Amino acid sequence: PGTSNVPVLSVVLTNTGTTAVNFTSLTVSDNGTGTSSGISGINLLNNGNPIAGPVAFAGSSATFSGLSVNIPGSGSVTLQVNANFSNAATAGTYQFSVSNGAGTNGQAVNFIGLPSTGATVSIAFATATSTSTPTNSVTPTSTWTPTPSATPINNKPVIYPNPSDGT
Repeated sequence: PGTSNVPVLSVVLTNTGTTAVNFTSLTVSDNGTGTSSGISGINLLNNGNPIAGPVAFAGSSATFSGLSVNIPGSGSVTLQVNANFSNAATAGTYQFSVSNGAGTNGQAVNFIGLPSTGATVSIAFATATSTSTPTNSVTPTSTWTPTPSATPINNKPVIYPNPSDGT
């Protein structure tokens, strides 16, 4: 959500005739599980240059109309559709395709290969996970340590009263 200019579809239009064709409209459909209302608009590029948009979806389709893309005889153009996802885009998949196109060379032009399927964009929201983080701490503990002293040690038993001197 909240991402703009995501490339979702690229289509090469080839004119197999010898007369130039003026491409006038392109309809893009979204058939995924995400709601099209989460797409704030789509933009159309011709050979990498922006030529139309943003166009909003009405239901599951959006149409670029009023185009004037010249396809010379025996030539081709590459059209790319970029999508803008709003912050309100729902989790799910967004499956883009070209469902219709129109053009003229003085008479109606037929387009073969429609619909043409593009990218599937998946939106998933992060889930909170707990992480255990150990904390190192020091706890003081009493330990008995004998301390030597310079006091002489007398290993003779002392008996009271002292039988040798009567004390």
